[in-house]
Amino acid sequence: MAQATRDYGRGPEEELVTAVLALTNRTGALVDGDDIQVYKDATYTYLRLAYTEQLHLLPGFIYPWTFTISAQGLAISAQLGNSP
Repeated sequence: MAQATRDYGRGPEEELVTAVLALTNRTGALVDGDDIQVYKDATYTYLRLAYTEQLHLLPGFIYPWTFTISAQGLAISAQLGNSP
């Protein structure tokens, strides 16, 4: 998640959400776009992901466990040359 935040945090929020959904789908986590929150300030992009997975702890015993993941990355862009 942290790498996706660094790689896609400078672009539109939808691009970061799409990248995170692709990552979670590859790992088998059942996550949808509503589980992901993205916000930005002048310097950083913040990502928060919360989803619930049904854990099979014992035969016949299923326990819902909520996972919460937070990440941040720099959201500044490099400026090249001398801008007036």
